[in-house]
Amino acid sequence: MMLRVPALLLGLAVLCHADEGKTIVDASFKDRKEMMSWTSRPGSVWKLDEDQGLYQLTAPGKPGKHRRPLSWSVWKGEKVGAFTATVRARCLTPTKVKGRDVLIIFGFQDPDHYYYVHFSAENSKVHNIFAKVDGGERTPLPLIGERHPRLLGEGFHELQLTHDPESGRIDAMVDGKPVLSAVDKTFRDGWVGVGSFDDSVDFDRFVLEGSPAR
Repeated sequence: MMLRVPALLLGLAVLCHADEGKTIVDASFKDRKEMMSWTSRPGSVWKLDEDQGLYQLTAPGKPGKHRRPLSWSVWKGEKVGAFTATVRARCLTPTKVKGRDVLIIFGFQDPDHYYYVHFSAENSKVHNIFAKVDGGERTPLPLIGERHPRLLGEGFHELQLTHDPESGRIDAMVDGKPVLSAVDKTFRDGWVGVGSFDDSVDFDRFVLEGSPAR
C-alpha cells in the first residue's frame, strides 16, 4: 500500500527510552504492531513493505524555493544529543549515475533547519558532503581531511554517522570505511532520519544509539 501522507507510521523491531550510550531505536521495518511515528517531506513518496522489511523511497518530492534535499523521512520517537546512527540502504539508481545518493538527516529541528550527510559515488561541491540547511539554501560544511566516495555498489551498504555535539565533531562511514569528517556546532541536538536528494532508495534497517536530548 502506497503512503503519501506527511506523517508515516513504521514498524520498529526494538524501542526503548535508553540511558546514555544505549540503543534508542532499532527499526527493521517488519512488524507493524510495534510502530512509531515518522514524518516525511510533503510530496516525497514512501512505502512500507513489511514482507521484505523495507522502507522504500519510491519518488522524490518537488523542488522548493531553495535547493535542498527533495526526500527525507525523520524518526520523531526521540530527539537525541550525542549519537551514532547505522543505516542499511540500497540506492536504486544505476551505478553509472555518479551523483546517485543516500542521505542521513540529523540535528533536525524543522523542515528549514537540519544537517544531512550526502553519501555518493563522486566528490564535488554538492556530492559526498556534509551540509546544513539553516533557513535558506543548503550550505556544505568545511571538511576535515580527505573525502572518500564509497556509494559504489548496487546492493545494500551499511552507512554510519556519529555526532558529538560537545565538540561538534561529525564522522561518516560506509561499510566500515571512513568517508567524511567535519566540525560544526549549529544544531547540538535534534531528530534523525533518512532520505535522498532525488533518487529512489530501499532502507532495511535504522539503528540509533546515544543519549536523548537534554
